[in-house]
Amino acid sequence: MPSSLNGDYVIYLHGGAYGNADSVHKTKNTGDSASERLIVKSYPGQTAQIRGYLDLSSTDTGVTIRDLFFDARFENKSSGTTNQDNLNMKPSTHIAGSDTLFITNHVYGGNDAVNAPSGARPMNMRSTCVGYKDNPVRSTVTKNWIHNCGVPGPYSAGKPDAHGLYISNAANGGIVSDNLIWGNAEQGINGYGTSVGPHEVIFEGNVLWGNGRNMSVNGEASGNIVRGNLFLDPLIGNDRNLLGNSKGAPTKVVDNCLDSATRASNIRESGNVVVSDASMGASGDPRDGTFSLNTTSACLAKYSGTMLK
Repeated sequence: MPSSLNGDYVIYLHGGAYGNADSVHKTKNTGDSASERLIVKSYPGQTAQIRGYLDLSSTDTGVTIRDLFFDARFENKSSGTTNQDNLNMKPSTHIAGSDTLFITNHVYGGNDAVNAPSGARPMNMRSTCVGYKDNPVRSTVTKNWIHNCGVPGPYSAGKPDAHGLYISNAANGGIVSDNLIWGNAEQGINGYGTSVGPHEVIFEGNVLWGNGRNMSVNGEASGNIVRGNLFLDPLIGNDRNLLGNSKGAPTKVVDNCLDSATRASNIRESGNVVVSDASMGASGDPRDGTFSLNTTSACLAKYSGTMLK
């Protein structure tokens, strides 16, 4: 159902499922400038479920994707339960065009699904749930739930494969803020690029827990800021909250709370709090409203986000 809202072009999706495991969803901005945004969202009071691949193009600027449920679970392929040998597998959602806003969405990869086919758990065969491509400028990923993406080690040649949010080729001044990111097989946030990495991106006010590794800033990343985040309980050891060795300008790591020290190099740290593992714990699940975080007041004082308030 298309509509107009404050000069923007809005597509409302009624509740229900759209697409299947192999669907490709494309959308284009019909506006003449960045002030005329294309907004794709669920109809008020309903939740649209997107299955398949949301293919945003680098030529589509000023697009807002909001209030949707992305079912990033995919059926088994003949190549097996891991995407490691299938280079054509793409994230469930790509952030590509400049001035893209991805906000208040629920992205579920399904690696905790109990109803997956025998020998095929999890069903997620895409490399990552949300990924960047084509050097988007000023993109924003905020106030989303991104969780249970990727393939755990027992189902992926002995090591976890794929991420919740893969910030590669994210040129120039984007924001990743106020997200809850948990249960992803390899990394919650992977800030990495082989030729172009994330440049001058602000990672702020996110809560990451129970990912294989919570976050890395690596490769050709340059000049990023990691500020006011909470990192706790990575699944691989107890020292994989923030790691990496980026090659560009140093990453500023400021006023975060971690339950272990950083393992990253080429960073400039200030104001961070490292608390004991025993004093930093999460319980419950955001999906049923039971999630809670128990930690010190000094740790919570560093948190700059709104998702726990």
